[in-house]
Amino acid sequence: MTTGLAWDEDVPYDDPRSDSSLMEATDDWVQYVIDKLMAVEPGTLFNYSSGATELLAYIFKKETGQDIEAYGQKYLFEPLGIKQHLNLGPRSKPIVTFTGWEIIHDDAPTKALVDRLLPAVTGAGCEHTAP
Repeated sequence: MTTGLAWDEDVPYDDPRSDSSLMEATDDWVQYVIDKLMAVEPGTLFNYSSGATELLAYIFKKETGQDIEAYGQKYLFEPLGIKQHLNLGPRSKPIVTFTGWEIIHDDAPTKALVDRLLPAVTGAGCEHTAP
């Protein structure tokens, strides 16, 4: 995540400086991200940003007409043999890409693959549950 945005997520989520929490408190998460000032030249500094994933999901849906969660189910989870996943984010928002995921599977190879791939793709881990 090298957007260059002035985004602070290196503090606890209950800290009033947390951009993730500030974004969640608004009615329009995408607009919150768009309104952020640039801090550095894009592509020059990694800075984890929940807002970046929200913005990407919005752009994905706008350009493809597809829901990113349904797309992930079809092209990521199903090919990996993961029959069920739970987005642990609030369902009151149309797009929630940065919260935890619980992946339900019944075999060790799937767990090993997810543990290798998910941090590389999202920068986060996930909870595993046997069915």
